[in-house]
Amino acid sequence: MAALRKAAHHGRVISNLSQSRFYTVKVASSSPRAHDRPYLDGIEYPIIKSVSTRLLTFVSGQIDMIQPYTVTAPLLKDVKAQGPQAICELVLQNIRDLLINRGRPPFDNRDLRRVMALSLDRKAFIDILAEGQGDIGAAMLPPPEGRWSMPPEMVETLPGYGLDVQKNRAEARRIAEALGYRPDRRIAVKVSTRNIATAVNATVVLIDQLKEIYIDGELERIDNALWFPKVMRHDYVVALAGTFKSVDDPDQIFYETYSCGAENNRDGYCNPEIDKLIEVQRWLAEFVAQHQFGAQRAPNWSTRRSLGSAIACATA
Repeated sequence: MAALRKAAHHGRVISNLSQSRFYTVKVASSSPRAHDRPYLDGIEYPIIKSVSTRLLTFVSGQIDMIQPYTVTAPLLKDVKAQGPQAICELVLQNIRDLLINRGRPPFDNRDLRRVMALSLDRKAFIDILAEGQGDIGAAMLPPPEGRWSMPPEMVETLPGYGLDVQKNRAEARRIAEALGYRPDRRIAVKVSTRNIATAVNATVVLIDQLKEIYIDGELERIDNALWFPKVMRHDYVVALAGTFKSVDDPDQIFYETYSCGAENNRDGYCNPEIDKLIEVQRWLAEFVAQHQFGAQRAPNWSTRRSLGSAIACATA
């Protein structure tokens, strides 16, 4: 996104799409009013598909801002080194999700889904993809950035979140073998993801980890224009996706992501009991906000912890 040269004023806005070295959306004001005060004389949005080209354009000063979701920790180092004038902050605001289609055999078996949850080495994801700059959490943004998350010691009690990865995988293999899977009888499956570097890199790590529990994944890259409709149709068997949190607030995240019929409830899981918990926590949050008594925070935290555990276990 290029320069916002002057402050906006109320004028007629027109838009037009033109092509030069890369696609550019131009938004300009055609109003002759307000020449004696700050006004908006134009905004240009270059559409640069290549991450490398986008970063080079930013560092060279041709554009003033870029969307951050494809800027990895190593790339951020390059930006800081080449453009010391740039303002760069690494803020945790997205969560990687393993999506398993519960309607597709053999993954309609809850025990097999538990095997997959137990196989994950979450710290390895953070170390490989973000050079250790990340935190393990559940539904809510983990501390220190997050205010509503479960304490780390409680997160570690959830299936697959324990820090002893080898112990988790040993349990996973025991369950898988009881289901009839073993080194000479493995599961072959396509693992779908968006065709962007950050998603593809994370999916490669996922596929490597699933090999530990007799699952051989094949990477399936899906074009951006097709990805979201595909997920909403549940047209996948196993997929890796990202959930971007606009606000670290339970009312936004729980209703939008985990309630029955929510548009962002991507695996379609519906549990009326979880819906009731979501409603209870909403009223408790408002009650505490109004009265600000320490004694009233205890049931609020208890409900949020129970809800976080219920979501993590039920959707595994």
